[in-house]
Amino acid sequence: MSVEFNDESNQISQRRSSENNRPPKLVTWLLKIGVAKNESQANYVLIGVAIVAFILSFYLWGGFLVPAKKFQGPTLEEILKVSQSPTQQQQ
Repeated sequence: MSVEFNDESNQISQRRSSENNRPPKLVTWLLKIGVAKNESQANYVLIGVAIVAFILSFYLWGGFLVPAKKFQGPTLEEILKVSQSPTQQQQ
């Protein structure tokens, strides 16, 4: 009794692993424009960008998390006094 293995499945897994060895598009782009000299530096740049974006989002959305100050406009009585005073002066 003999067992035969299909070599095609092994070739497919090797092809997938070789595709996974390529650097991500953003890393390639950073290398291309000269921001980073190697993949490691490009990864650090991307981590830095993510941290800055995270901090910026907290800064921008932080205003919505803090309770808003209550509007301290004129009261209804003050508005009525102001609106009645010119008519009383004309009479």
